[in-house]
Amino acid sequence: MVTAPFSRTHDSMAEGRHPVVRLRPHHLLCLQNFRGNGYSPAFIGKMTEISGLLGFSSASSKFSGISSEKPDSGVKKPLSDLCCILLTEGSDDLCEYCPNCTEGQCSSKKPALYDQLVLQASGYKYDQLLTEGLETAGFPLMSPELLEACCPDCQWFSLCMEICHNS
Repeated sequence: MVTAPFSRTHDSMAEGRHPVVRLRPHHLLCLQNFRGNGYSPAFIGKMTEISGLLGFSSASSKFSGISSEKPDSGVKKPLSDLCCILLTEGSDDLCEYCPNCTEGQCSSKKPALYDQLVLQASGYKYDQLLTEGLETAGFPLMSPELLEACCPDCQWFSLCMEICHNS
């Protein structure tokens, strides 16, 4: 499903029901390996918030975002029951907390390259609205090969590679 970009994480709703999280394609990889590290406390806080909203588990060594579990019920819910992800070109809901982002613009050329590589690996496109869990939707799950193909010179590469090997 392809749709026009939405403005913010929590004040946007897909089909009038669910919050839409605007994410650059490479951030789908970052979130799979997020374990509480980041550029600043504000960035870590936003990563933790979005990670939780999407059903990723930053406390475990395994990706759990295939579907999300409501903490009280123990019942797994598909991503579309909780929120949707809009693949965004340029700044997204995480970027405003990054020290490389000034007035909505990234000072580094690397994220745009990482985004293109992730789009090539996944077959997805910008402005695509993801309503299924990543595995159900065919998004590649984190692996050493995917890391090497999409983000070999990222400053977080060694940490992500360690997480992949220990998962």
